[in-house]
Amino acid sequence: MAREHEQSPMDAAQRRLRAVSAHLHPSAPAAEGSGLVANPTAGEYAHVQGYSVVLPEKLHTGKWNVYRSAQSPLRLISRFPGTPDIGTLHDNFVYAFETFGDCRYLGTRIHADGAVGEYKWMTYGEVSTSRSAIGSGLIYHGILEGVRVGLYFINRPEWIIVDHACAAYSYVSVPLYDTLGPDAVQFIVNHAMIEVIFCVPQTLSTLLSFITHMPCVQLIVVVGGDDANMPPAPATIGVQILTYTQLHNEGKMSPQPFRPPKPEDVATICYTSGTTGTPKGAVLSHGNLIANVAGSSLGIKFYPTDVYISYLPLAHIYERANQIALLHYGVAIGFYQGDNLKLMDDLAALRPTVFASVPRITNAVKESGGLKERLFHTAYNAKRQAIINGASPLSPDVMEFLRICFGGEILEGYGMTETSCVISTMDIGDRSIGHVGSPNPSCGDSLNSSLVAIVAVEPEVLKAWAASEGIQLRGFEFAKAVTLVAEPFTLENGLLTPTFKVKRPQAKAYFAKEISDMYAQLQKTESPRQKL
Repeated sequence: MAREHEQSPMDAAQRRLRAVSAHLHPSAPAAEGSGLVANPTAGEYAHVQGYSVVLPEKLHTGKWNVYRSAQSPLRLISRFPGTPDIGTLHDNFVYAFETFGDCRYLGTRIHADGAVGEYKWMTYGEVSTSRSAIGSGLIYHGILEGVRVGLYFINRPEWIIVDHACAAYSYVSVPLYDTLGPDAVQFIVNHAMIEVIFCVPQTLSTLLSFITHMPCVQLIVVVGGDDANMPPAPATIGVQILTYTQLHNEGKMSPQPFRPPKPEDVATICYTSGTTGTPKGAVLSHGNLIANVAGSSLGIKFYPTDVYISYLPLAHIYERANQIALLHYGVAIGFYQGDNLKLMDDLAALRPTVFASVPRITNAVKESGGLKERLFHTAYNAKRQAIINGASPLSPDVMEFLRICFGGEILEGYGMTETSCVISTMDIGDRSIGHVGSPNPSCGDSLNSSLVAIVAVEPEVLKAWAASEGIQLRGFEFAKAVTLVAEPFTLENGLLTPTFKVKRPQAKAYFAKEISDMYAQLQKTESPRQKL
């Protein structure tokens, strides 16, 4: 974290006075979206401190002592450097297509007949043609702008193409993943009011088993399906089933102009697993995703000569953010076969230069002798540029092992679905261990310690105050009752993980009485028909 300058009290006072004076008499308008007037006092900090910078200015939001990335202390990054016109995922693809049109983009080893062979590639230009066809096909079937589109299959080129089509025609993509189980899939479809679902034959049978319980679904598109063997949907529910190829051909024959989204429009709803209860949807805009990836891209650069293997679930924000960054830099993305047990074979065939991982994979590399040796030779032949780890912390011994074994850059980061992924990441060349790097330059105004409130509860006064403020939450979920507790969530009382996430089962047990009291109070105040 930031280190304080050695300075006399008079120096510190003068610096504060200069900062206040600069805000009272600004010489230039603040950079758009920064909320900060640029002046020398902040610039002094950018070159002498390590990971973060404590801003001496008071922001227009009223905050002092805000921490920001040392890479960009004077403004928050919201766009890619050099391409400020890219504000949406659609803009990002258009830029990549115009810049890398003839370069390899999406590759797979699984051929049309189902056989596994060498990687075959689609160029950026070919993917552009397909995304237009899929988007036009959805319009051909009467799917309106803003509709939620579910993706119910694992990583493969069609997943990315459909996602690009959603961005180009202002649809909202909603990943569905089978590991949650059929009940969770059914819940997400109804919760997000998904009208179109792209699936594969294996997941189609699951969908049809409870299709009558998803009245919002109008169209199911089967990727890799055979037109002659498509099972009919129950005639009484009005759901149409067709193959990806049929939709592609219909769109190609009836091309439609793009419906470009705005940065503030919703791009995707990314559901987390919901440690307790039902899955929770994080509503992310185009601007959220572009800003997050643009900020994190200051720390590591990719090139059109790079090759990446996609095997981490596209339903998770980690892999989604990777895809946005790789697209921007023209990287070739090869997909695994769909079987983690065959991942080493895919690595040997693809020879990636960039590898994103999670501790479950990297720990296995260290602990399994045969696997470790084989992956070492694969990495050596691939001349890998970087391994990026996320999801949870790497132990120091695993980090050291990876650096010795692979060379190149081994980077670790931290993020959340709700923040569009990256909150912090290690810088290129950082060889230290046991931390998750510097703040993402797109994050900053919230990276300060804040005293939120001290409340002496007077129930009637609190109710009146809450009513006057109105509902401030956005999204699908609204709390019907709130209990204020004096004791904080800490590592010591067992309510937080080492990465400062709430341990939901432990918290539920810890506050069992308070939760029970809230439900009891609601039963007294609500009518019998209302449910929490």
